[in-house]
Amino acid sequence: MKQILIVILMLSNIFLMATREEISIKSDEVELSFENVEIEELVFSEGEKVIVEFEKADDVKIEKSNDKILISSPTEKKINIWLPKSKSYFFKKDEAFIKFNFEQVIINTDEGEIVDFSNGKLTVIDKEDNTKVVIDSEGIHVEEDGEKIEITSEGLTVEKEDGDKVYTGFWGQLLGGVIKSVASTAINYAGENPEEIIKSIINENPSNKEIFEYDNDWDENDKKGIER
Repeated sequence: MKQILIVILMLSNIFLMATREEISIKSDEVELSFENVEIEELVFSEGEKVIVEFEKADDVKIEKSNDKILISSPTEKKINIWLPKSKSYFFKKDEAFIKFNFEQVIINTDEGEIVDFSNGKLTVIDKEDNTKVVIDSEGIHVEEDGEKIEITSEGLTVEKEDGDKVYTGFWGQLLGGVIKSVASTAINYAGENPEEIIKSIINENPSNKEIFEYDNDWDENDKKGIER
């Protein structure tokens, strides 16, 4: 009985061994496409080849055409992928165009919005609404139709076209300091971990889906919307 169990365990290990494929790409810009695959680990590497790893038993298919790599499977499977730091990458997701490298993630939506994670800050530009939002280590900055709003450790500042400014005083400074700290921590994490942003978009995690799909239109009387 022990010998049978040992044989079964040995066969199981062979069956579950990982397969690793290395893909050479000459172009400095690589198009990626994913079908029915979830990325378990994404790493930016010092090498020159794109490496894809998956369980040997999985029917994952990798196709290369010039500067494009398609990774697909008939049923949902998990993969690990290593991407050379020396290259940049792009792919499409739900009509959005995502371009990234080991330092930056840029998302262009089909509605004219641009989301840019780079240089330790998050910038969101909505061309249609003429709105720009920047979140960085200093806090949150909003520009819309000539009006500017800033939330920093100094408090809340509102600058209108006529130049008027409103400061919230002690409690505003206290709240601004907390918001600045949270914003800075989140943006620093995002800036240092672009691979986590890419994984979330590709895998479309349920916990993150609401973040990417949220409509920024809100009613000033909608308390729940304002808190969100």
